[in-house]
Amino acid sequence: MTAPGRAAARSAPSTKDTFSRAYTRAGGTSRPTKQGAAAAAGGAAGRADNAAGFVLAVMFWGWVALPFLKGGPTAVRNTVRAKFFNKAADGSPLP
Repeated sequence: MTAPGRAAARSAPSTKDTFSRAYTRAGGTSRPTKQGAAAAAGGAAGRADNAAGFVLAVMFWGWVALPFLKGGPTAVRNTVRAKFFNKAADGSPLP
């Protein structure tokens, strides 16, 4: 008998348990990794994670690395100021 206020039914399995079962059904024998679980669940999450990393790397290259190589920290400050605060290098607002 259960105490008052406690549910008598079992709770739903956690996401980790679901991925573990999907991984072992797909042929995995050890603990699943994030990529293994994504592949067992359909694979779309693994591709999205990789694409997101690539997009972040391209943004970093364009907004930080190239300006730093061309003009040092001042160029990075000016790029960030223009991109995110809509201001020119001297601090005046851009149209």
